[in-house]
Amino acid sequence: MTVANLKTKQIYPGDGVRRVWEIPFPFIRAEHIRLWRVDERGRAVEKTAGFTVDETEKEVTYPVEDSLELPLQAGEYLVLERQTPLTQETDLKRQAALDAQGLEDALDANVLRAQELAEGLSRALKFPVQTQGNETDAAAYITQLTDVQASALSACGQAEQSAQQAADNAALCAQTAQESARLAVDAKAQVAQFQPQIESAKNAALQAQTASESAQAACDESRRQCVSAQQVCAAAQADVAASAQSVSTQAAQVQTLAAQSATAAEQAQNWASKTDGPVEGDVYSAKKYAQEAAQSAQNFRGLSIGMVVLSQSNLATDNPGCLPLWTGEYYANASTLYPDFYAWVKSHPELCKTKAEYDAAIATYGECPYYVADEVSGSLRLPKLANYIKMAGADGITQKGAGLPNITGSIDPYVDMNRNWSGALEVNKTAPTNPSGTSGNGNGSHVMFDASKSNAIYGAADTVQPAHTTLYPWVCAFNAAVPASTAQAAEFTGALAGKANATPAQSFINQSMAWGVPDYSAGVAVACPYTAPTAGLFVAFCTSGVDYITFGGVDIGMRFSANNHAAVFVQAGDVISVAGTGPATCHFFPLKGATNA
Repeated sequence: MTVANLKTKQIYPGDGVRRVWEIPFPFIRAEHIRLWRVDERGRAVEKTAGFTVDETEKEVTYPVEDSLELPLQAGEYLVLERQTPLTQETDLKRQAALDAQGLEDALDANVLRAQELAEGLSRALKFPVQTQGNETDAAAYITQLTDVQASALSACGQAEQSAQQAADNAALCAQTAQESARLAVDAKAQVAQFQPQIESAKNAALQAQTASESAQAACDESRRQCVSAQQVCAAAQADVAASAQSVSTQAAQVQTLAAQSATAAEQAQNWASKTDGPVEGDVYSAKKYAQEAAQSAQNFRGLSIGMVVLSQSNLATDNPGCLPLWTGEYYANASTLYPDFYAWVKSHPELCKTKAEYDAAIATYGECPYYVADEVSGSLRLPKLANYIKMAGADGITQKGAGLPNITGSIDPYVDMNRNWSGALEVNKTAPTNPSGTSGNGNGSHVMFDASKSNAIYGAADTVQPAHTTLYPWVCAFNAAVPASTAQAAEFTGALAGKANATPAQSFINQSMAWGVPDYSAGVAVACPYTAPTAGLFVAFCTSGVDYITFGGVDIGMRFSANNHAAVFVQAGDVISVAGTGPATCHFFPLKGATNA
């Protein structure tokens, strides 16, 4: 067998009903198929019983009816995987016959093992390419990760302890502030107690100098006590500010540690799975490199630009990177779509012809093996290989018209011609005697003609038909990992470039095609009612009277009179007809490439 399928495993979601599962990848024996049941929490359990493998239908039945197991429920998954044993069972004997099938089976088994190893490696964590051989100690690496984890947990514990200490300090500061406030209130109360004494001193001063001096002394003492109270308040405020600053500093340290932990976690996540850009410098994540490797392996076919290959499939999906060579396809913006292929064509002038020469070859031979490249517009027309293909000789690519080998034969000119005959001619000596009036010995001969005696191809077929096998020729246009959607989008943009500013001579007038009569050579004459086979344009021309269009028997209100056209777009399956007072000529124009609605 050939091994063109790269898959080694398949994951199916459960639905509570399904028991039969397709095996979408090649395998050699049923015992090479392994099966896991994964529950809704992601826990996988390998199944060694309770299922069967049908090698002919390539499908697995799980769970079997008599296993007493329930089908996979929603949220559960079934994983089918191929694991080819790492053994070699092909034994080549000296001087013995070389069994081609045995060699192919051994080669297939090696390819299957390589695919399985590649799939397993795609899920593995690899050291960087610059890593030395003595630096790939997985146990030491795991120990480092464990140490880092322990350090992180220790840092988190210290941060938590520091935060608790900061909270305790803040509570103590709050208590100190409350005590300072109480002292300030007491000081104010003391000032209030001395106020009557001050008043008495003032009164005594008016009465006598002695009493005044005594009162002044009392006032000085009161002021001293006030200053002392202010100093106590200031000290309390300083303590509160210092404690608050300490709390703020510790909180900032905790935030810094938390930010560093978050940054480290984010960096680790980026190294594992970031795909929208490099993680550091020009180095990308493991997932990014795995995706690029998988994409490169999927798109690489090992073909050179310009290489022609013959395929049994006419589908572009089965021939990635290639363009058809049997349709004479035209690409208006080939230099943009396929720049490498376009440059290759331009580098081979012996493969290029002018448009006139191309059209002449099509008219003469029904095909043309050359390209038509337009440097100004960047367009390219591919060859059209429609007839029998022979190997090119020393003179390169040539064309010849249809022909047949010559028919030859000879007979010596005697009356009795039963001798010296060759090629496509023969005689029968039992033929009648010579006609009257001729000379001879009376032994006439009957001359017969059979072209197959000259060449065996005559009579081998009802028509001229060389021996052949029908295959589809393709040419490699790109061999890099270019998604098909990119080329399709560019082709679509180029196709619209010449139409963006195109405006008909006049707009729709009375719902008719007012800019002229359509080119009916591109359409198909149809009779009404008509069921559209694909999406397209339905056009009707009224010769007399007034007509209107119906969809599925419903009048859509589109009236058009004699010598006018009406056009509507339809989808596949639409039933459309024309009714009214006059006859109408109808045509259908299918959309290019349309196959359904």
